[in-house]
Amino acid sequence: MQLFVKSLAGNTLALEVTSSTSVENVKSMIAAREGIDADFQCLSFAGKSLQDSEALALYGVQDNSTLHLNAELLGGGKKRKKKTYTTPKKIKHKRTKVKLAILKMYKVDESGKITRLRRECPNATCGAGVFMAKHKDRQYCGKCHLTYVFQKLTLLATEGVSHVDFTRIPFPARLAFAMTINKAHGQTLDSVGLYLPCHVFGLGQLYVALLRVRSHGAIKIMIPDDISIVENHAGSHTHNVVFKEVFNNPS
Repeated sequence: MQLFVKSLAGNTLALEVTSSTSVENVKSMIAAREGIDADFQCLSFAGKSLQDSEALALYGVQDNSTLHLNAELLGGGKKRKKKTYTTPKKIKHKRTKVKLAILKMYKVDESGKITRLRRECPNATCGAGVFMAKHKDRQYCGKCHLTYVFQKLTLLATEGVSHVDFTRIPFPARLAFAMTINKAHGQTLDSVGLYLPCHVFGLGQLYVALLRVRSHGAIKIMIPDDISIVENHAGSHTHNVVFKEVFNNPS
């Protein structure tokens, strides 16, 4: 049967082959006529690449069929430019080596007496040899998280344009957690403390605060005695303004 091959130059080659002829033999015929080495040839038919060891009949090649010849070339990929970074992507942490670091925890005088410069943690879980970190306003144990806060002095500011003296007393303890009632909407808290120095006249504020906890024992309320006294009522009370529908229809 006659077979046509579309060459690289655009010419059409006519070859006499049989259906049992292998692809490798076809490449040898093309190499003899075009001078292209068989190792660089790539034949395709109907969108499929032909393997050297297979016969033409396996790919459905019939009489007067046309094969397309391509050449395998190296390269073809886009050359990527190497990026240069002026600064490192991540700065590695370097531990500063302190010479004679033991002298920061102990002091040796001329007589040979050893004095501790840092406080040992008194907690039973830490034991001896665990020193507390020294900060400007506190001492902190990194193992059990015990913290001692230093009592600060009262600061009196007399300088300035204003003729009024301002007194500021730094709080000796750190506040753990606090929020206003408006910020508590939609949150469930483990414990809530309410300080009511006056009657609650806001709409539903006390009602919202009581709904933030899961049980009665999780809420503590502090009301001064002069505020909690309500006429014709015994015990501690506070006025609160809510809609009656809240109690009639709690669902």
